Amino acid sequence: MPDDTIKPVEVVPAPAAVLAPEQLPNDPSMIGGVSLRGWIVILFSLTVCVMSFMNREVVEPLHSLAIAAVSYYFGHATGKK
Repeated sequence: MPDDTIKPVEVVPAPAAVLAPEQLPNDPSMIGGVSLRGWIVILFSLTVCVMSFMNREVVEPLHSLAIAAVSYYFGHATGKK
């Protein structure tokens, strides 16, 4: 006959290496809930967009740097699973 009693389960917190960066307490690389890499990508993207809207020429090194930063950010964010 099956045992219908409820048994307590021990909850063990995950190690820090498994937690997402936004779940780590007092993470110095987070500013306003966004990682430092995220802020750098936002800065490069906004710079290129503002320069385009102002009809300023976006030179090749800045354009390539912005694309590389976005590629690194999204590649790094999805690569370690």
